[in-house]
Amino acid sequence: MVVILVASPGTASFLTAAAQQIRWTGATASELLIKLIRFYHGACQRAVARSTKTLGGSHMIRYLHLVVMFVLITAGTVCAQESAPKFTDYPARVVSTRRSVRVQLRSTPYTQCFRTMLRRVVSHGLRFGGHYTVGSWGCGTCLRLGIVDLITGRSYVTPFEASSRRASITVRPDSKLLIMDDPEHAPGLYYVWNGRQLLPIYDRKVERREPQPEFLRCAEMTAFR
Repeated sequence: MVVILVASPGTASFLTAAAQQIRWTGATASELLIKLIRFYHGACQRAVARSTKTLGGSHMIRYLHLVVMFVLITAGTVCAQESAPKFTDYPARVVSTRRSVRVQLRSTPYTQCFRTMLRRVVSHGLRFGGHYTVGSWGCGTCLRLGIVDLITGRSYVTPFEASSRRASITVRPDSKLLIMDDPEHAPGLYYVWNGRQLLPIYDRKVERREPQPEFLRCAEMTAFR
């Protein structure tokens, strides 16, 4: 929710009245927008009626301009939150596993050179997707993700920048959805793990392919040493 700080006491009291008259809790984005528009329509009618009698109506009309901004910003924020992918959209059956699996370091061309990181993912990573664990490490100004199957030991490392370095991972054991809460990419970056690849989600649509690789393969990195 966006908060607007206004110096004018009259404007502040007007917006406070709006907040008091509209029930925010439990409303969907569309319901909230309708409530805001109805409140704004009623306030306009009162302002026009008052403007013919007192100067208060002209002040009220100026306050309404701020309400318009408030409506648009608030509606845009809640609509974005409502349309964001949800964990329940991508369920996974939770399987009981232990953190003693042996990591298969040759699973992909990008995993062999991250032995230490992937083993750390097994022991300290976040469980998600039913029987996987995920962790991250820095790659300059970005983050790369490592994923390990706690049943087979198959490993995976993102060949692309998963997020900025300031991001944090949000996952659930019973979902394949992976969210990077990234202040540089608000409201966040969304991915779905399909067991082999980490597919980005744009406008609630899962891409068919991963982003293009942005890093050298392990064999190429070794050749430069």
